[in-house]
Amino acid sequence: MSFVAQNNRFTRQDEYYRYIYTFLEQNTSPGEKIGYMANKRSYLLYGKNLDRWPIQVGVGQKMDQQTWLVFLKEQNIRVVAIGPGYSSNVTQMPEYQWLKNSNHFIPIYGEDVLAESVFFKLIR
Repeated sequence: MSFVAQNNRFTRQDEYYRYIYTFLEQNTSPGEKIGYMANKRSYLLYGKNLDRWPIQVGVGQKMDQQTWLVFLKEQNIRVVAIGPGYSSNVTQMPEYQWLKNSNHFIPIYGEDVLAESVFFKLIR
């Protein structure tokens, strides 16, 4: 595949997946770990050049919020993505509530966790 054809392909994919590649290129670094959960398209989190490291961080009932925050910091994860979810249950996940309703995270990209990946930044 030629460079031009490959670039056109990535541009179309980026548009289709709501500019996730552009977001990752502009807001994360090569080699950076990106936490994710309830994501049926986690392969996109590797980025356009496959140089990011998605790590599943959904915990269910295994950790409380404070333990989860310590885990994220120990893993050097500063960005967490959630969605697009498999069902509306994603909005009931404890982690989603922690992301949305705590002073430990700020939303940085996306809005509808059922339709797209929504990214939150961990405030250190």
